[in-house]
Amino acid sequence: MSNARFIQISPHVYWFAPAPPDRPALGVVVGGTHTLLLDAGSSEAHTRELLAHLDEHGIAPPRFTALTHWHWDHTFGAAALSSVLIAQVETAHFLHRLAGYAWDDESLELRARLGFMATSVDDIKIELPEPRTVPIRQAEITFQDEITIHLGGGITCQIVHVGGDHSADSCVMWMMPDRVLFLGDTLYDSVYTPTRYYRAATLTALLDRLATFNATWIVEGHGDAVLTRAEYEALVAKMRAMIALSEQLGADAAEAHAANADLDEDSVYFLRALAAGARL
Repeated sequence: MSNARFIQISPHVYWFAPAPPDRPALGVVVGGTHTLLLDAGSSEAHTRELLAHLDEHGIAPPRFTALTHWHWDHTFGAAALSSVLIAQVETAHFLHRLAGYAWDDESLELRARLGFMATSVDDIKIELPEPRTVPIRQAEITFQDEITIHLGGGITCQIVHVGGDHSADSCVMWMMPDRVLFLGDTLYDSVYTPTRYYRAATLTALLDRLATFNATWIVEGHGDAVLTRAEYEALVAKMRAMIALSEQLGADAAEAHAANADLDEDSVYFLRALAAGARL
C-alpha cells in the first residue's frame, strides 16, 4: 500500500496518513448520501488539511464525525468541523472534562507533573504553538456499546466499543461492504501511565474480539501504511506469542528474556509491556 498522504484504499474508504508531531491516521467513508470522518484530527490545522483533500477530490464535507477515543490527537481538530460529532459515552465524558482545562504551557506542564497527559506535552506544543486556546467540541450523539451509521447506497459504518489498555473508551469502526476495519489506537499499550504496559488478559480478550471482523484492510491509528489482512494477522500472531511467553516466564524472566533473546523489535516491545502489565 502506498505511503502517499491521502489515498483511496477501497471503493468507499480513504486514508489520510499519520504525520509529525503526533498526527494520527484519519479515515473518510463516502456513502451514497453522506460522508463520514473517522477521528477528528489533532488540531484545526490538521483537520483543514484533510478537508482540502476532500475538496480537491470532489468529496462532500463530512456529515458525521466519529471518534475512536478521547485522546487529544484524535479530538482537538473537531472544532474545525461542522459535522455531527459521535462518541462513546466515556469519550463524551472526557470531552467535557477537557473543555474545563486551560491549555497554555504552564497549565500543560502543571498537569504533566501531576501525571495527566505527561507524554503529550511536547507534541501539543509543536502542533499548537502558543498563544494556545483549544476549543473542545462536545458530542451530539453518544452510544454505550455500538452504533451503526448509514451513509446511503448500502454503505454503513458500525462503531463498536472494545476498550483495551490504551484507553478504556476505545472503539473500532467497521466499514461495509468494503470490509475495512479502522482501529484507531486500540491495539496500542497504555500511554498516560508512568510505565507503559499491556495486561495479558485484556489484550487477549481484545484480540479475540477483533478477530470477529473479517477485514480485508486494517487501519491503525499511527501506522505508516494500511495493513493487508496477512500483515495484520502476522502482527497479531506476534502479540499472541508474546502473551504466551510472558505468562510462561513471569514478569522478571520475561523482562530479562526481552533484553537478551533474539527477538524482533515488535516482539521485544510487546514482551516488555506485558512484563510491566504483569507487575500491576
